[in-house]
Amino acid sequence: MMFQASNRSGSKILPFFIIATGMSLMSSLAHAATAQPYASIGSFATLPAPGPAIPDRSLVPGKQYSHRFDENSIGVADPMQVIDWDGIGGVQDGPDFSPLFASDHEIDGIANNQDTLFNSVKANTSALLFSVENDGSIYSESVTHTPGVWATPPVINSMHPPKDVDGLQVWDGATNRYSLLGDPGGVSVYNDLGGAMITTVDIATAIGQPNLASSIDLDALMVNGNNLLFSIAPVAGVFDGGEIWSWDGVNPATFLNHGGHVWDTAHCVACDLGLASENINALEAVSAVPVPAAVWLFGSGLLGLFGLGRQKKYQG
Repeated sequence: MMFQASNRSGSKILPFFIIATGMSLMSSLAHAATAQPYASIGSFATLPAPGPAIPDRSLVPGKQYSHRFDENSIGVADPMQVIDWDGIGGVQDGPDFSPLFASDHEIDGIANNQDTLFNSVKANTSALLFSVENDGSIYSESVTHTPGVWATPPVINSMHPPKDVDGLQVWDGATNRYSLLGDPGGVSVYNDLGGAMITTVDIATAIGQPNLASSIDLDALMVNGNNLLFSIAPVAGVFDGGEIWSWDGVNPATFLNHGGHVWDTAHCVACDLGLASENINALEAVSAVPVPAAVWLFGSGLLGLFGLGRQKKYQG
């Protein structure tokens, strides 16, 4: 009797499971078929120069992000997957680091080994970009401390807007440095081959808290050779996750001074934009791309010819 009861229950559940699975698959296929196509804007021959201007996201090439928890461009769970996005809602799968590890992990921070504008954001001559935990938007801080929203979830991914932007890369379009959630094995930063570059002991020592090595979880990342800008997940009673450190790999790390203030524990990240979280998840920097001199000369030449033509017309 117990077997029969179980069998009758199974006969009801199985068709439901098949239908639900089929609907989920159809939904995923529909999303894939109707998703905003990724529109590559290529790269600029002229790199952005330090300056206070904050360009529109659609004008900045090489944008990548990771979602917490990791998923691919059509919203399916996919550990260690990074997503390319174009600034107008189009996405495609980017680097996937899972083949480098024996077990699945979650991407926590992404960077390039020579992040564009690394030095200028340190010098407060370029705007800072950042995200916070459990928030799908990307925020900006100008060099004069003016806060803003740089990208909302739908313009990052129109079909599957992120609920939590966990890593961010712009300009370079080549993530080759990253951290993993929880810093497994005591490693805070990996290279693109899965090799350990910086440990939790390194980070804890750099911030003057060597006893916290087992508590370190590097959360946000910019890289320039051996130099880092980074944030860590909150450590109860010590750090709230809103700190940003600058470290040269040798000397003690110092708090980033940007926007006319120091990004230390006393600074309230959430207050500037009325955010729900203080914990920084991602870091980047932006400035406008200067118009090459040749373009200005070409434009001036056209204006000169236009003026000469008008002059001849009136003389005639």
